[in-house]
Amino acid sequence: MKDDRQIKLLPEDVANKIAAGEVVERPASVVKELVENSLDAGAKRVCVEIMEGGRKLISVSDDGCGMSREDAKMSLMRHATSKIRTAVDISNVRTLGFRGEALPSIASVSRFEMTTAPADGGAPTCIKVEGGSDMSVSDAARSQGTTISVRNLFFCVPVRAKFLKTDATELGHIARFMQNAVLTHPYVGFRYLVDKTEVFNLPPQNETVPFMEAVQARLRQLRGTDFTNSLIPVGASLEGRLIEGFVSPWTIASGTRSEIFLFVNRRAVRCVWLSALLKRAYGTLLSPERYPYAFLFLTVAPNTIDINVHPAKLDIRFRSEHLVQDLIARAVSDALRSDMAPPELSLSGPLDANAPELGSKSSFKKPQELSMMRGEKLSVEDWKKIYAAPEEEASSVREKEEETYEAKGIGTLSSSKALAQAGGMYILAEIEGKGIGIVDQHAAHERINYEKALQAFESANAPSQRLLLPETLTLSYEQMAALKPYLGELIKSGFALEEFGKNTLKVDAIPAFLEASALLELFTDMAEDLKLLGSSSRTEEVRRRLALVMVCRKSIKFHHQLSLADCQALLDELMAAKTPWTCPHGRPTIIMLTYSELEKRFGRAGL
Repeated sequence: MKDDRQIKLLPEDVANKIAAGEVVERPASVVKELVENSLDAGAKRVCVEIMEGGRKLISVSDDGCGMSREDAKMSLMRHATSKIRTAVDISNVRTLGFRGEALPSIASVSRFEMTTAPADGGAPTCIKVEGGSDMSVSDAARSQGTTISVRNLFFCVPVRAKFLKTDATELGHIARFMQNAVLTHPYVGFRYLVDKTEVFNLPPQNETVPFMEAVQARLRQLRGTDFTNSLIPVGASLEGRLIEGFVSPWTIASGTRSEIFLFVNRRAVRCVWLSALLKRAYGTLLSPERYPYAFLFLTVAPNTIDINVHPAKLDIRFRSEHLVQDLIARAVSDALRSDMAPPELSLSGPLDANAPELGSKSSFKKPQELSMMRGEKLSVEDWKKIYAAPEEEASSVREKEEETYEAKGIGTLSSSKALAQAGGMYILAEIEGKGIGIVDQHAAHERINYEKALQAFESANAPSQRLLLPETLTLSYEQMAALKPYLGELIKSGFALEEFGKNTLKVDAIPAFLEASALLELFTDMAEDLKLLGSSSRTEEVRRRLALVMVCRKSIKFHHQLSLADCQALLDELMAAKTPWTCPHGRPTIIMLTYSELEKRFGRAGL
C-alpha cells in the first residue's frame, strides 16, 4: 500500500493558490497590490474601477512605464520582480512592492487580463490567465502604461468566495486603501469608480507645492474644508527621523481607533501601540472611550525598518522603536499645547422659544462617531453620546429637538467673575472680554484636584494634613498585593501610611486636597484600578490612574450649594490650571456664550 504521507513538491498552480491565500485576502488586497504596482511604475494618473464590491470586476489602469512583452510574461512568474536583486536589497527597499508574488497570486484565483505598453514605444501586449491556467499572449492596442482587469475573483476557489462579506463591507475596505493611496501620493491623480459611478476624480497636485501642503489639500478634497482646517499640524525630528502630519484638537473625537493613520516612508502600516501612545499624549483631554483623528507621516532611513514581516507588508518593525515612540509623543503633545481653548456655546434655532429648530446634520459622520467639530452643531443628545460608553452597533442619529451647540476655539481666558450658582450644578461667570461662561462645578473641581494630585506625586514634600486619630484599613489580600508596589507613590502624594499586618494599612495623614472621609472606599477603588492596569505600566500612567481615583470621589458633587465666594475661589483655581478646559475624564469644564452670540440673539448685531 502506497504511503500518502510521502513528501512531494506541489504543482505550481497549487502553490500559487496557497500564496494567494496570504496575499489576496479580499478585493481590497487586489486593489492594494495593483495600485502599488502602478505607483512603483511611476504613474502620474491611476484609475480604479470596481463592480459588485470587487467580486465581478477590479480594474486598475495607469500611465506608468509599462512593460515589454518579455517582462509582462515574466511578471506572472512567482518571485519575479524588478525591485530587488540581492538579499542586501531587502533591507533597503524604497518601493511599495518587492516580493514578486502579487500578480501570479491574483491570476491564480481570478480571470486575469493585463494589457501593457512600454515607454520605449515597443509593441503593446495583452496577457490572459484564467484561474492559474496557462497564459494566453496576444498583440494589443493602447498608449504607454498598464491596465489590469481582475474578473470573478475566487471563482475557482468557492470556499474563499463564500467568506467574502457584503458589497458595502468590501467597498469600505477598498475605500480605506484608496484614501491612504491618495494621501501618501498627492502628486498622482486618482480616479475611482464604483459600479460605473464616479466616487472621486482628483487631479495631481503641483509638484512645486510642499508635500504636507499637498496632503492637506487632498484631505480637504476627501474630508471637507471645515474638518481639515480644524486639524492641528504636527512636526518634529529626532536623530534622522522626521514626523509630520495632522491631529485633531481635543474638541473633535472619534468613537473608534479607525481614524488613526500612520504612514512610514509613504506606506500605510498598522501599528499596535500607536493608539495607546496618542491617548497618553492627549492625556485627560479625551474621555476614555474617545480617540483622536490622526494622519501621521513618518520618514526614516529604509535600513532602520523591516517591512518583510507580513505578506501584504501591512506590519513593520522599527529599529530603536522607543525613539520613534518618543518622537511621535513629543510632537503630538507640543502640537496640542499650541491649540488649547474651551468650546463656545451658540444657541441655534428661531427666536420663538416654543418652536425649536432641528439641529443640522454633519456632512462628515460615521457609525459611533459624533465629532465636536469647530463650526458643527451638537445637540444635548450628541453630548450624551460622546461621553457615554460606545455601543456595540452604531445607532441611527436621532432628530435634534433641543438647543444646539457649536464647539469653537476662543483663545485663552483672561479673568473671570462669579455671578451665581445655577441649580446647585453650574457656576455662571463673566469672562472679561469674552462673554458668559457656564462652568460645571464637579468637572472643574476634578480638574483642579487632579492637577494638585499630579503635582503632589512629583513633589518631594507634598502638603498633607494629619488625621486626628490614625485610621486602619483592612483590604483583601489581592487588593493589598496590587497596592503594595505603589505605597511609595502614595506617600509622595501626601499620605503618611505604613503596613500594619499582612493586609492592613495604618494611615496617619492624607494629601491636603483630600477630605478625611471614606478612606477605606478610596483605597479599595485605587487597588481595584491598579489590578486592571497591570504591574508593567509606566510610573506616569500609575500616577495618573491613582490621581483619577482620588479626585473622582473627593470633588464637589452636583447639588452641593456654594457661596459666591466659594464659586469665585473655584473659578480662580480653574483658570490657574494647566489644562482648564476639560476634567480628567475629558468632559468640558466650561462652555462659553459669547457677547457676539448674545448680540445676535437680541437683534443687536451690526447696530
